[in-house]
Amino acid sequence: MNTAIAAAVMWPDTPWWYLALAALILLAAGFTLGWIGCAICASGKREDACRAAYNEGIRRAAQTRAELFELATDGLDAGDEP
Repeated sequence: MNTAIAAAVMWPDTPWWYLALAALILLAAGFTLGWIGCAICASGKREDACRAAYNEGIRRAAQTRAELFELATDGLDAGDEP
C-alpha cells in the first residue's frame, strides 16, 4: 500500500528545472502575447483619435471659411459696392 501511494506522489523522471523552464517559457509567451494585444488595441484607439482630430480640423476650416465669406459679403446684401 505504501508503494502505491509513493508511486502516485512521485514526480516524473524529468529534472525539476525542465518544469521550471517550461513554466518560464509559458509565462514569457503569455506576457508577450498580452503586450501584442495591448499594442494592437492602442493602435486602433490612436487611429480613431487621429481620425477624429482630422475631422475636427476639417470642420473648423469649413466653419472659418463660412465666417470669412459672411464677413466678406456682409455689405453686399443691400446692393452696396465694397
